[in-house]
Amino acid sequence: MDDCSTDNSVERIKEWIQSYPHDCTFLVNEKNMGVSAVFDRAFQHAKGKYFSYCGSDDILLPGKITKQVAILEKTDASTAVVFSDALLLREDGGFHFGRFIQRISKLRDYPEGDIFHLLATGNFIPANSALIKTDLMQDIGGFDKTLYFEDWDLWLRLAKKYKFLFMEEPTVYYRIRRDSLEHSGKLGASGDALLMLAKHLDNKHARDTYYKNLMYYFFDNPKSFKKHKKNIDEHFAKTKLHKLSKYGGVLVPVVRGLRKLKSAIWIPK
Repeated sequence: MDDCSTDNSVERIKEWIQSYPHDCTFLVNEKNMGVSAVFDRAFQHAKGKYFSYCGSDDILLPGKITKQVAILEKTDASTAVVFSDALLLREDGGFHFGRFIQRISKLRDYPEGDIFHLLATGNFIPANSALIKTDLMQDIGGFDKTLYFEDWDLWLRLAKKYKFLFMEEPTVYYRIRRDSLEHSGKLGASGDALLMLAKHLDNKHARDTYYKNLMYYFFDNPKSFKKHKKNIDEHFAKTKLHKLSKYGGVLVPVVRGLRKLKSAIWIPK
């Protein structure tokens, strides 16, 4: 699938399909749709028992699908996903030290089973490492096209109803790029983290992360409070967060003014 790439990817892919005939569908977007909408469109064309997706920067290792299918074939309807850790590539093709889950999370053990409480604190699953049962992914509604990033929300909704299995053997290369290193910042600034966590405020772990995110981004993005005021009033009454939402109109300009004053003053050592 091509989402309005600016290089000659479309021509190269068409040439490859002609040279190596496979039973495949190549979707070319006429306008840029964004990550979540792109993967959702691809999912709507999925006809297999299992679904896996991979960005153009990343690489699936040989046998990835075969080995994961063999694992899921032995599970019942309570299990939806099998995933693994990922080896890390630099932008220039060299290797980074360590693996994806080791670097992005503080987990001591690789999680599996009921992992919603862990995912609620942050995403640690390399998206391209996962294989998902298509019918169970359809059951939770596929991708949320309204979000800027797709994977964390997908794992949360699946983990709330189903179990995850961990495969010890890494199955993919994940490329670390400058924009992927900034993923967490963009996620918070875009408000997506709040929107996806707001779907799960009946869960304590999700509520705690939601609270921390709102507190952290309040002075940088006070407009987000208007969208979440109902949730704040319902779930966080008599907290610091509730007071901020109530008096934010006064506090925001004061704090921003103090920040500007601090940055303007140079104090020699």
